[in-house]
Amino acid sequence: MPTLTALVPGAYERGLLCIAHAVTAAVFDRGLEAGADILTHVRIDSPLSEGIVQRMRDQGTRVSRTLVMMQVMAHARLAERAEAAVRTALENVHALHEAGTPLLVGTDANETPFAPVPHGPSLHEEIALLGRAGVPAADALHGAAAGVADALRLADRGRLETGLRADLLLVDGDPLEDPAVLRAPRAVWIAGEHVRAGVDDG
Repeated sequence: MPTLTALVPGAYERGLLCIAHAVTAAVFDRGLEAGADILTHVRIDSPLSEGIVQRMRDQGTRVSRTLVMMQVMAHARLAERAEAAVRTALENVHALHEAGTPLLVGTDANETPFAPVPHGPSLHEEIALLGRAGVPAADALHGAAAGVADALRLADRGRLETGLRADLLLVDGDPLEDPAVLRAPRAVWIAGEHVRAGVDDG
């Protein structure tokens, strides 16, 4: 703990963000106590207490929930206890959302043989899991765009506003009603450049 309480102020003095990798309850609590900006992963080993959730809201602590990663990890490590751990993670996400803590949507995508989470498609799975936790699609999409941009201090993106970087998806349907339509975009623009036609356009 002394190391953490030294590192976090040191990061702030240099104008840096502090992101803490936290999976278990003990590590999660230490990251919160140290004052990290972002905690990566939602707890799967125990419920978040009302006091912890309140403190996170008061401190403005963001959590990259990474439910898709927690699901993969649970099934890789916990055998018959996996589904209970996933339910705990979903309940913790629900509690965080109900309390109004900032939503940061991420996946912890990786290519490790032990617990692979594919880049790209895993974000759609993350949004679906957030829905299972009671997070409305509008909030999940905001957390994946403006929420991430705000957390990482990227003021030039994450919103549809004049003068900002134009990262756009054109989809058939309303993602607020059915986020699954994002899986098959009609067209994609990155920084204003059209980079991909839709699946039906070649």
